[in-house]
Amino acid sequence: MSDTHNFLRYALTGKPYEDPAIGPRIRLQQHLDLSRAVQLMAYITIFNSVIASYVDLNAFLAVSKQLNNLILKNFSWLFSAGSFAMVVNFLFILFYVI
Repeated sequence: MSDTHNFLRYALTGKPYEDPAIGPRIRLQQHLDLSRAVQLMAYITIFNSVIASYVDLNAFLAVSKQLNNLILKNFSWLFSAGSFAMVVNFLFILFYVI
């Protein structure tokens, strides 16, 4: 089984394929590499946003307003469902856990 399939199995199921010669340590390193890649993409996005707002603020605000409207138009139900789930979770913790 290739390393790609091993990592995909670990990422999707949480159960790594353990090679008797290597063990699960290499899988943990692959997980850390993925975490670093996601963090790097977030930093690049923030850096690009700062540069774009510095270069042309009006264009940046126009694009960000369009993206905001698009997200609110298509995913407002998800925001409402997430808010409801947060309240239910809070009530569960308040009355059943504590």
